[in-house]
Amino acid sequence: MEIKIDIKKLYLGKATAENERDDLHKYFVSTRAYLNAKDERKRKLFYIAHRGAGKSALFNQLNYEYSLKKNNIIVEINPAEYSYETFTRLKHNFYDVKASYSLAWEYTLIVQLFQEVSRFFNKNKHLKRNRDNVEIIDKYLLKNKFRDTQTKLELFLDILSKIDISKINIKYKGVEISGSKKDNPTKKLISLYNLDDIKKPLRALEQLTQQHPIYLFIDELDTGWNNTKEAQNYISGLITASIKINNINGVNVFLSLRQDMYNNLSMAFNDTEKIRDEIEFINWDKNSLIAIICSRIADNKEIASQLKHLSYISNTEILSFLFEENVFDYLLSGTLHRPREVIHYCNLSIDAYAETFLERKLFNKKIDKETIDIVSHKFSRDRLILKVHFKFIQKMHFYIN
Repeated sequence: MEIKIDIKKLYLGKATAENERDDLHKYFVSTRAYLNAKDERKRKLFYIAHRGAGKSALFNQLNYEYSLKKNNIIVEINPAEYSYETFTRLKHNFYDVKASYSLAWEYTLIVQLFQEVSRFFNKNKHLKRNRDNVEIIDKYLLKNKFRDTQTKLELFLDILSKIDISKINIKYKGVEISGSKKDNPTKKLISLYNLDDIKKPLRALEQLTQQHPIYLFIDELDTGWNNTKEAQNYISGLITASIKINNINGVNVFLSLRQDMYNNLSMAFNDTEKIRDEIEFINWDKNSLIAIICSRIADNKEIASQLKHLSYISNTEILSFLFEENVFDYLLSGTLHRPREVIHYCNLSIDAYAETFLERKLFNKKIDKETIDIVSHKFSRDRLILKVHFKFIQKMHFYIN
């Protein structure tokens, strides 16, 4: 059967996973990182990759699949709510910054788990089991005014204000939060570190997760990252807290970091060796990148309707619908072999093909090297602009702070 394809009408989807949440599952490509994440024995806690290498795409797909099981509880950390970019407005004078951030993160993440559990059972009123455990969690949230009255950053700051009580002096948005020196601050601090006030609702949570496992996704907390000492402590604290949260029965944490952040943090984080077994590095080879493009080609309705009549077709054959021989290799040579770049480059090439179709008399022809050359300058410029913009943001944060 001959496959008929109008290259001018092809669309490969958006290059950024965050903009593809509703469609990504239709043409998501299985990778070693994905398969390991789905296997409880091989599942990792930390997912490390360069910018544009598919961290968010992986998390989106896992989120989508776990959400299909109605008994699962999904918790997402919104990067804008906890990002270091937002946090840089905070001023303090903690003695042990890293330990303070770690404890604050641990409490914050646990409270967010409690909040999501409460919302889940409130939404699913037909669920009768575990209502006693939910009641214990709800009582804790109400007692500490953690219900839904705070933004996520305010929750984090509220917990920070209880740490290092005798020395704390926090300023945020012009408002000062001063710690009290009375009521035995040392005893209160020890109680905080031992999680004394949270042990009962934590036991309730662990009982509940036997029927309702929790999947916590922490993605792209690198917004505004500037590699200062405080930035390292902030993220290191989150890493330490995530390890502890992941040890709670029934709670599965997925945390992503950019490769450059991990490289910098490995120098600042004392326990890097201990977490090595919990790290999945996301990498791509030529075949997996071809699979990404082919799955997106095949998702186009016109092509999908023709392919369904075939018992088998290889990725090499699908790729040949779009590119002349060896042209995809030529395109790849101008990238860093990251999915976001490759998808963007291919979309630019399709646009250039459509724009020059009549002028270059491309009837019955496919995307060739000349087409790639036409868009190579624009692709390089787009990548440079993004890189310059990112470095500019980093420098601005450095000078401001």
